[in-house]
Order: sequence, then C-alpha cells, then structure tokens
Amino acid sequence: RKWITGFSARFIIYTYPGVDISQYPAIEKHLLQYKKSLEKRALNQKWFELQQPQYAYTEIFTKNKIIYPNISKGCKFSFDETKSYLDMTTFCINSSELWLLAILNSSAMTFYYIYLCTLLFREKNNKLSNIIARKIFVYSIFYLFFIFVLILTDNVIQY
Repeated sequence: RKWITGFSARFIIYTYPGVDISQYPAIEKHLLQYKKSLEKRALNQKWFELQQPQYAYTEIFTKNKIIYPNISKGCKFSFDETKSYLDMTTFCINSSELWLLAILNSSAMTFYYIYLCTLLFREKNNKLSNIIARKIFVYSIFYLFFIFVLILTDNVIQY
C-alpha cells in the first residue's frame, strides 16, 4: 500500500570496517554461527565486517525519507520515519517533504507513471530502477511546471 511502510522483523547488520564488534555482544553472538562462511568471503576486512559498505548513503538512511519499491504496477511511495537502511529492492528520495509525497502518490502521477512512462520501462517488466525513477522524477517536474505555466497563462489571458 502506498503511504505506509510495513514493518518487518528482518534487520540489516551494518558492520562497517573498524566497528568494535565487542560493543554489540548480541550481534557478535548471532554472527558467530556464520563465522566459517563469512571468513571465506573476507578479503581485507575482519570476518564480521561488510566488504563494501555504502558510506555515501549512511547519512540518507539515518534521516526521514521517501521510499518506493523497485517493482510496482503503480505509484507506491511511502514516508519512512524509522530511519531504516534499505536493501536492493527499495529506493529512496532524500526528502522529507510531505507535499512531494502527495504529488508522487496522486492520481495525476499514477496516470503519468502508467500511461506516459511505459516506454521507459516496458522491457524492464515494471521494474522501477533508480535510473528510470530519476528520469520519471525529472520529467514529472517538467510536466508539473508545464501544467502550472498553462494554468498561469490561462489566468493571465482571462484578465
């Protein structure tokens, strides 16, 4: 459902290089059962550390943001106040503006998404990749600006 994010009892353990795992005994205990397999994939990091932590996104994840699934048959944007880290099936817009969320979930945007943007992702089987989402977002801003100019022009012509 749009607007609401569902809670899952699944968690991401974000053990970046340099983290002191002894500060988190419950997590260390949990990870110990996977130590052998984690050691096999370890390169230059300790067995419990992530290979490629995405530092660039850490600040975004720790804020309120608009999130959306990468596969959807319509506009399903939600507001995340939980400061959740996201997996690869979810994307986010670094914004806490509720007006933007309202526009993204509007009937006009749903029409735009379903009918006008189908060429952008027809081969992708309704997979809303980050690149396509950015294109839609840019086109959407242009589209909304165009409508605003038309309304404004119409109002000016009437006077």
